Amino acid sequence: MQSMWWTRDIYNWNLVSNGGMVPTALSVADYNTSVKELADFVLTRSLEAMKIALPSWNPQGVWPEGSGYWAFAMQHTILAAASCTTALNHDCDIFKYEGLKGAALYYFYLHGPSMTIFNWADCEAGVGSPWEIFYLSRLANTTEEQRVLSAAGRMLSKATDPTWQTIAYWNSDGTASDIYSLPRSKAFLDKSTDRSYGRKTHLGFFRSCWNCTADKTVWLAFKGGENHFDDHGSDSHNNHGHLDLGHFVFEMEGERWAIDLGAGQYDFPDLAYFGRFRWGYYHTSSFGHNVLSFDGQSQNRFGNAEIYFFEETPTQSTAHINLTSGYGLSERVTRTFSLIKNTTVMVHDEWNYTMARKVEWRMHTVANMTVESDKQSHVELSINGKTIYGMILEPLNAKFHVEKLNLPNPQISENRGSLYNEFPINVLTVKLDSSYGQVSIAFSKDIHDMKNLGENENLQN
Repeated sequence: MQSMWWTRDIYNWNLVSNGGMVPTALSVADYNTSVKELADFVLTRSLEAMKIALPSWNPQGVWPEGSGYWAFAMQHTILAAASCTTALNHDCDIFKYEGLKGAALYYFYLHGPSMTIFNWADCEAGVGSPWEIFYLSRLANTTEEQRVLSAAGRMLSKATDPTWQTIAYWNSDGTASDIYSLPRSKAFLDKSTDRSYGRKTHLGFFRSCWNCTADKTVWLAFKGGENHFDDHGSDSHNNHGHLDLGHFVFEMEGERWAIDLGAGQYDFPDLAYFGRFRWGYYHTSSFGHNVLSFDGQSQNRFGNAEIYFFEETPTQSTAHINLTSGYGLSERVTRTFSLIKNTTVMVHDEWNYTMARKVEWRMHTVANMTVESDKQSHVELSINGKTIYGMILEPLNAKFHVEKLNLPNPQISENRGSLYNEFPINVLTVKLDSSYGQVSIAFSKDIHDMKNLGENENLQN
């Protein structure tokens, strides 16, 4: 039998294709002798092929192709394991991989207070499915962990329509109080030296409260890791990834203010979206994300960005990301995320890039924005009758600019099912001369919180 490329792939194509053939083979294995021989052959080959991709569930359960493909790959991983368990009374060693043990908790943290997922890479915003968490809760190492995951699955189930899988794997263990015991801030960092699987991904999450309603909770999610992997030797091969190191989204007042645009059009002419022109599309380039750019250049396709510091205290959560390699520079570039007093989100960037002339800070949003005419370092953002404020803390003479995002065809992602397709998208920018060396921007529902920050120079780091 010819070995197809997806039998050697380390990403979703492998698990989806082979994960679907495992139950098919098992379902006909006892039909007759000739069918059994073929079924045994397919089962053996499929399980062997899955071993190539299963390690891509990195040590903490992050899937390197993004949040939507986490669900796609997990559904077929579970399909194969559950079929083995039903037919053979064991899971065919599918769940022996360490990353699968932490995958459910990671998937839960991906959801903001509005229950909308952090849709990094080629993934759309929306509510994730709870049934994978229910299934994985049965494999928890401790009773406490099982109770947390079961309660997490039920919390997600309230925000989405039920499916037969949700009903089949429903777990009533645990209560909301079990979720309240989780850390409000959590980092998922792949520091493994194993290069046999996909690109490394670093993700961080800050949350002000677990036992508050969505409109009373502040949430910030951000991304580091690697832009690129070259297992196929192609300079454009980055399965569903974007040039998005340092990218972030956040929620306040029950609304998502900084957004991820999700995927572009998969059916661009000549499959260009997955070819050598991939980085020329807005959705995949750095310009389509909430990141810095230097002299109008996108990030380094081969760059990486480690979240090298992550801390939660009663009054402040802080994370530092080293973006130097992400921009292909020898001079240092860092981004610091902070959640201050559980009310204020702050993004602080520093660079020592003497060769650059211009630096641009960008944030995409569906909010209507008004920059104060007499003080252009202040901006008012509004969505659905809710209002928050943004403020440039430094440099003191920097100004906000508001731009309408008007993408020409075929850049528009009109057929990808994006939550944001129905809304006009605006871009909040700050344009600076590189000599400033830093920019610090804060958002809060209370403008006085940010003014107090501006007076306290010790909170920058």
